[in-house]
Amino acid sequence: MGLLLINIDFFFHPHLEHLKTIFGKSPLAKNFLVLLSGGFVAQIIPALLSPILSRLYNPSQFGEFGFWSNLANTLAIVSTLRYEMAIVLPKADEDAQKLLKGSWMIALLVAILSGLLTYLFIPNLSNAGLTAELVAILTGLYVFLTGINQSINYWFIRKKAFRKTSLNKIVQSFSISFFSLLFGFYCIANGLIFAYALGAIFLSVFSVWQAGIGNLKLGQFEINKEWKELWKYKEFPIFTALPALFNGISITIPVFIILHYFDATQSGYYSFVRQVIFVPLAFVTAMIAQVTFSETSEKIRNKQSIKRNLIQVVLWLLIPAIVGLVVLNAWGPYLFSILFGEQWITAGKLAGMMMVSIGIQAIVSPISPTLTALNKVKILGLWQLGFCLLTSCLYFFIHLPFEQFLQLSILFDSTAYTIYGLLIFWQTMRYENQLRTL
Repeated sequence: MGLLLINIDFFFHPHLEHLKTIFGKSPLAKNFLVLLSGGFVAQIIPALLSPILSRLYNPSQFGEFGFWSNLANTLAIVSTLRYEMAIVLPKADEDAQKLLKGSWMIALLVAILSGLLTYLFIPNLSNAGLTAELVAILTGLYVFLTGINQSINYWFIRKKAFRKTSLNKIVQSFSISFFSLLFGFYCIANGLIFAYALGAIFLSVFSVWQAGIGNLKLGQFEINKEWKELWKYKEFPIFTALPALFNGISITIPVFIILHYFDATQSGYYSFVRQVIFVPLAFVTAMIAQVTFSETSEKIRNKQSIKRNLIQVVLWLLIPAIVGLVVLNAWGPYLFSILFGEQWITAGKLAGMMMVSIGIQAIVSPISPTLTALNKVKILGLWQLGFCLLTSCLYFFIHLPFEQFLQLSILFDSTAYTIYGLLIFWQTMRYENQLRTL
């Protein structure tokens, strides 16, 4: 797998040199390409298997998988109460390790609570053949494992070990794809959900192993010491955990409404588009955001300009977003029918519509850690709360035909993320002006 990543780096090397010519020889470009190479491998695997999976699972099964995965990921956002983001901040590695261990303890408690809430309020997933008990167990397990993975991932960010982050993504992608394919061939209705959970298990094992060989020495868990270190960064759960949960709920609300108030086949089309377009893009943009967060945080600590980095990232992502929008609007139904089968023609039409908001999110999300790095968590929290309230208004429009409802959801998302991007650049320019006065 390491050899594979090296080969991909070789493939991208000429493009890296081209980027350096345009943007200059910066650490951001180097780290960006390291993660891009890993993201390319991680996403090419499910992309190649998507035409097979689309013929092994029906739209209803994709719909319920989309609902569960969004539910699990929303709860997982607060699996560590956002303490994982603080791991990059302490000067001493010993203190950062205390935060990491504390994050794991919190993740266990949040996972138990998540499983209980899921059992009480989420019904059976009939098309996937899952009882409420099994849904609750899988949700709690996924939340806990995600807490472990997120904490280790931010340790890698702290150490600028971006190659390890890339390898983690490849392992996760390969394991999910393999088990989805295996369960599909054996006609297991809940195969997509089980594969997703198994992917989290494989990722956790591999992440812990990578951290171990990277000289992460956790030692014994000493609750008093971990608690004291967690208390130093109490603003993270206070000002970022709940708003982040609001943001996750904002993404989940349209999925929940479409699954419960519209036809199961329509919800399947919607979930399938998210799975083959939104999820891979979110996968890659999240990796780019890690580089942005690391580089921006370091520059702010050293009182250096950050504007150039943000402009670089936006330029790198603007052209692919525009190309994707044009292609899917012009040939979406045709491409989906060829790649995934004729039953997914309608999904191709929806893809062209959804690419508007997906493209805007793909551009804004990688620079979103800027507000955290600037310690503007209150502004971030207010935006996330506003986004949640805006998407909650979709409940008042469930009487609309499906396509009209979807267009309204796209408008809400696009508006919210455009405002988000403007807020980021507004705070960036304020920081730049402060630098000039120093």
